[in-house]
Amino acid sequence: MSELKMTQDEILEKYEMAPVRLAELLAALPESALDLAREKNKWTIREIVHHIVDSDSMVTSIIMAGLGNSGCTYDQRWYPTDNSWAKTLAYGQRLIEPALALFHANHRLVEQLICVLPDSWERFVIFRWERDPEGSKITVGNLIHSRVHHAQHHIGQIQETKQVHGL
Repeated sequence: MSELKMTQDEILEKYEMAPVRLAELLAALPESALDLAREKNKWTIREIVHHIVDSDSMVTSIIMAGLGNSGCTYDQRWYPTDNSWAKTLAYGQRLIEPALALFHANHRLVEQLICVLPDSWERFVIFRWERDPEGSKITVGNLIHSRVHHAQHHIGQIQETKQVHGL
């Protein structure tokens, strides 16, 4: 089924399952395998995991703003969009277990809020960032859908890395 034609329930189910899929994909990998990349000058598995979780954690804050104060402005112009955080936050040197726990907890929290708050899918923020300093409306539903796509994309990169290295 195309992502564009998914129902809210299907999107939410994929959102809920993203931490599970990521954990399953990483299960039984030796620590040394986390430092493998699918090709030269690409992120390692470890770096991809931290990117998925750090990005997701930031968007969880945006979702919380939208759920708690629909219509508010969320300014994220402080965040560099050039992937420099991978180096700044030592993606290549950190353990993945705390990140995986955060990923799981954030998704459980958001899923619970979506289920108990009326009109949660339509609540929104005016989102400002470096490419749109004036800001644009983005709904909680769109944010969740973007997280599904983002996780699937990077999980695919990890699967590719494992295939390249015969894992």
